[in-house]
This record gives sequence, C-alpha cells and structure tokens, in this order.
Amino acid sequence: MVKKHIMAAMLAAILTMGGYGCMETKKNSGYSEYRGTFDGALEYMEQRYGEKFTYVNTHSSFISYPNTGIMVSCESLPGKEIYVSIIRKDVEERYYDNYMEYYFAGQVEDYIVGIAKNYFDDISFKVKISSIPIDPAIDLTTTFEEYFFRERYFVFGSMEINETTEENMREFAAELMRRNIHFSIGINIPSINEGYSVDYFREDINYDFYRRK
Repeated sequence: MVKKHIMAAMLAAILTMGGYGCMETKKNSGYSEYRGTFDGALEYMEQRYGEKFTYVNTHSSFISYPNTGIMVSCESLPGKEIYVSIIRKDVEERYYDNYMEYYFAGQVEDYIVGIAKNYFDDISFKVKISSIPIDPAIDLTTTFEEYFFRERYFVFGSMEINETTEENMREFAAELMRRNIHFSIGINIPSINEGYSVDYFREDINYDFYRRK
C-alpha cells in the first residue's frame, strides 16, 4: 500500500512541477536572444498538427544542453501550454510532444463523468496532464477509442461530487477496474470537507481506496 501511495505522490509531483525539477525558465521576453533556436521544433509541431504554434518558454538552464524542452501554445487549445521535447544528437534533432493529451482531455473527462453519473450527483471531473511526451504513433488520425483503450493509458485526475457513501465510491472504482481502466483519481466532497483517493495500477489485482487526511 505504501509503495502505491508513493508512486501516486511521485506522479502528482511530476504533474505539478512540469517534469523539469528546479531548472530555470526563460520567458517570452528573453526569446529574442535565442531567436531561431527552436524553429525546428515549431516547424515540426506545425507540420504534425496543421496550425501555427507560438513559443512560450523553455525550462533548460542553458541553451546548449543536448536535450531540452519548450512550452508552446496554439489557437485550437487556448490557455494550454504544450510540451515539446527536443532531443539533440550531433546535428540532428528529434521532437516529441504531449499535444494529443490536451486534444483528447475533454473526451476523457466526458467518458469518466458518464460512468460516474451511475453513482454520484453533480459531478465534475478534471484530467491532470503530464508533461511526459506521448507515443508519437498517436496523432490526429487516432480515434478516441484507440487513444483511451491503448495498453499504457492511465487516467489521472480529480473529481468533485456531492455527499455520498463509501460504498458508492468503491462501486465506482470497481466499475472503472472492470472496464480495464487504470487510474488515480482524487474524489473531493466539498459539502463535508472530505477527500478520498481511488487508485488502480497496472500490476495490481484490485483497486486501492483510502481517505485523505
């Protein structure tokens, strides 16, 4: 149990920190100094997704690092900062990104809420998106079913519901598990100021359920 809680905490930390530890962030105001450095990454994103992307910042302390990552934005995902990993080897660059995680986030939320409605009232659910790049085989031709039910997909998010019973929460977790959905979901009940967590990791034979202090 302790090991699983540590894994969930580590994943939450990655999501909170953006996966970059304490590295310095360079803001838009400093981009002119390095103009052209990230053109290859921006061109890659524009060719892959068919729209213009704008550089937001970088989390590498030194522009000469062989591997770095930048955050970009686009009109189709307003308010979102998409991570693009830049892998440099000699003069070659390779790029990986998490655009499709944002692209499918709304459908994931709708799918989970659709299941939760069988157990709770007045539900809201928000996916938490990691800055870990997604499998490049997932692209705009991928269906939601192909994306969601692929072998390595994991739902990480938070849910708010009205007051309910422990039995209902456990039945909800069991339903997700029966559908072969792997997940770590925080369930918050603001009306009574209580929070619970339900987790089901790939190697488990059952889900975990516990009250958060």
